[in-house]
Amino acid sequence: METTPAIRQPKFIVREDGGTIAIPQRSINVPEFCALSRVGDFNDEEQKVTREASISAIEESNKLPGIDERDSLRDLIRLQLFNQSIVSGEEIDSDWLKNYYRRLIMGESGYYLQEGMPTIGVELEVPIFHESFAADSVLKNLGLEVSYDDANNGKFGDYLFEVSTNFSYGPWIQARTLNELVKFGIVPLESTFSKADGKSSRFQINRGYPLSLHVNMVIPGVSQSFLQNNFQDIAVINKLLYLGYSSPLRITEKKTSTAARIKNNHIRPSARVAGRNLPARVELTTFELGDRETYRMLLRVQRLFDLFGSSARVRCNRRIEGDDQKHRLFEGLLYRAHKTLEKYGISPDYSLDKEFEAQVLTDNPELSAKARQLSGEYSQRWYANYRESKNQN
Repeated sequence: METTPAIRQPKFIVREDGGTIAIPQRSINVPEFCALSRVGDFNDEEQKVTREASISAIEESNKLPGIDERDSLRDLIRLQLFNQSIVSGEEIDSDWLKNYYRRLIMGESGYYLQEGMPTIGVELEVPIFHESFAADSVLKNLGLEVSYDDANNGKFGDYLFEVSTNFSYGPWIQARTLNELVKFGIVPLESTFSKADGKSSRFQINRGYPLSLHVNMVIPGVSQSFLQNNFQDIAVINKLLYLGYSSPLRITEKKTSTAARIKNNHIRPSARVAGRNLPARVELTTFELGDRETYRMLLRVQRLFDLFGSSARVRCNRRIEGDDQKHRLFEGLLYRAHKTLEKYGISPDYSLDKEFEAQVLTDNPELSAKARQLSGEYSQRWYANYRESKNQN
């Protein structure tokens, strides 16, 4: 396997207030076809092209019904339209756009109708490189949230470019948005070459530089105090999931020993919590952006934490229809997750022993497969329960 030529980060970044932040030098792999190779040139013509593409994407998305100012559907469609015109150079097909939008709406509506289902959002962190500042203005113009992480007192590797999505009711909008961000060009990729003809066959995410992916959820009807008092249940399910879907390198390079946390800030109210006291959000911080398994992970995270939400409401005597059966499923999942962790000597509490857990994964590659199998089994049982309840109604 060969990689595309690496580029160097700048020695500092310039803040909006005119100050500077020093950052360490680091080589990162950038794809030859990267959209930002066009977006990132700061000459007037390039700025004009990207500005016109952004305006066109916004205007086209505004023609669709149901797009509001904080809608993850809007963000996805605008990003997709921008990529279509800048990356692919294609004209916008109005009929295709309407059908694409209709399919997304149908997928979202199925999750919206499930009253207790957690809403879901993601935060992707990527290394800062010389096109990041052009990406900043484009992504913000398209509606996405962008920030720079300069935590931990400037230690090596702390300066990251973070893109956050608005919440959605189902996982597929989040998955598609991540896919479009890869197309957009902010994700370091590497190319693989065919031994037969020496030509590039495809680009893929560089697993030698794990990209931090956080998953945020708000669980309807579950208070912050309950989440804090039952945080170990959250920690156990989270460990099962990240041991299945994160690499040992991602775990060891994690900046903190916090694998999950409860927050009460940056919560966007959905229709499910309108008129109520806003609950806290659960943030799972140990995942990484990888191959197609990342998208399967998002589905399973949401389903398994829906089981947790049902169990929480039952224990708080706030049950809604369908909670009792899912509570029983969660009890079975929790028991088996405990047993899996216990078998490999991994603590079930909320702390993350980075070096130890990464070494256990390295020494026992079957652990990742077992964790995926167990999460997949209960994801399927969630779906079977959903189908059964739907048929009864």
